[in-house]
Amino acid sequence: MEPLHFGQHFGKSNRNSSFAFPTLPLAIALCYVAVMNAKDLITVDPEILGGTPVFKGTRVPVKTLFDYLEDNYSLDEFLECFPSVTREMACRILERSESALLEPAAA
Repeated sequence: MEPLHFGQHFGKSNRNSSFAFPTLPLAIALCYVAVMNAKDLITVDPEILGGTPVFKGTRVPVKTLFDYLEDNYSLDEFLECFPSVTREMACRILERSESALLEPAAA
């Protein structure tokens, strides 16, 4: 099976590298993403940062993860700056985002 990956693996600090997803067999990744529930990952509450989507159980905006990766920081660097976000949470958000982006458009 074809692995899912773009650029280097998470955790390698290389500010010149492209955005990366962990390598997973396609079938496993698709099954895993299909059963994920956004409510398990993200909280949107008007009492928390005015309703900005945050990682569940934290006050860290989900957008911050994408901002860090866009600025060529590694996942490890993001996690070091935001210790309330677990590696699993960040990876699940990225996997879900990848799935949503690669999903065929509804006709």
